[in-house]
Amino acid sequence: MNLESKIPYSGGDSYDEISFIALHVGASIERAYNELWTKKRAAIICGSGTATATLLEVKLQNRFRHNLIITGKYSYSDYKNRNLPADNDFLISTIPLTNPALPVIVIDITNFEKDSEQLNTYINSVDEEAQRVLDLFNPELMLLDEEYASKETLIADVCFKLKKHGAVLQSFRSW
Repeated sequence: MNLESKIPYSGGDSYDEISFIALHVGASIERAYNELWTKKRAAIICGSGTATATLLEVKLQNRFRHNLIITGKYSYSDYKNRNLPADNDFLISTIPLTNPALPVIVIDITNFEKDSEQLNTYINSVDEEAQRVLDLFNPELMLLDEEYASKETLIADVCFKLKKHGAVLQSFRSW
């Protein structure tokens, strides 16, 4: 059943309002989609030397070339002295790090396949804002087979469900 058959046409206002809502939802989805696929930036911290760091960098680039930008390779001493670029999203390290300012994924080069799964999970996780948009497609928020007497009733029901789900603030519908 389509939405047009449920809401009587009354000179354009109903369709304009529904279109306006659809545009906002579409824009939110587009913003979230773009954020989902932005490459993450990470520095490699290596405690054993440049050869190991270079091998790790090559392995990471082979596996995550579409999702990850390596900003550089650094020694543990560089890390301790905070000689790292400021624009990293997280750090990839071959050793545990103390007092990290960013999230750290520890990878043992000899166990790369297993340890890189944790990195894969982190890289492909979505941030909080994107998750809120994705949550809007929760089946509890869908109104597919509902009958509404008026556009006001439909909008009120949508707003109620969004508020109940925590997707919008209480002040979402101010009229």
